[in-house]
Amino acid sequence: MSLAIKMGLALAILAMLSGIGAGIYTAGKRATRAEYAERDNKALKDAYAERDKALAEKSELELRARKDTQAAEDKANKEITDAYEDRDRALADIDSGKLRLRNLARSCASKRGESRAGETGTAAAETAEAAADRRAKEDAGFLVRFAAERDEVAIERNECVEIAVKDRQRQ
Repeated sequence: MSLAIKMGLALAILAMLSGIGAGIYTAGKRATRAEYAERDNKALKDAYAERDKALAEKSELELRARKDTQAAEDKANKEITDAYEDRDRALADIDSGKLRLRNLARSCASKRGESRAGETGTAAAETAEAAADRRAKEDAGFLVRFAAERDEVAIERNECVEIAVKDRQRQ
């Protein structure tokens, strides 16, 4: 065999080995890329799953908070409505005469047989009694309305406290 043929065969073998080496390198590169992609995709999937879980928990907490707030508002609205009904009943009773403020001074004077005007049964005494009754009726109405307003404020305050307490319990 001549030197040229030996050189040609050596070059052919070298080219073939080089091609095999390149193929092995390319296959290894693909396998490494696939391995990295799989690892990165798994990490990304895990991150997405963790994010989705956190968003679901957040949504659940928000829904619970809305339900608790709505329940507190409904309870407060019912209590306010009941307070208004009590106020209206009391005002109607005052107007009808069923409910009155006691005038302790007048009741003590009547037990002793005295009158505020000085004499029992006179026109002045009757006018004074009527004016006192009218003032007592107005005062009673004022007190009932004032108490109803304070009830509403207290109910609304209790509603806020209830919502705040439930928020703290959720945290």
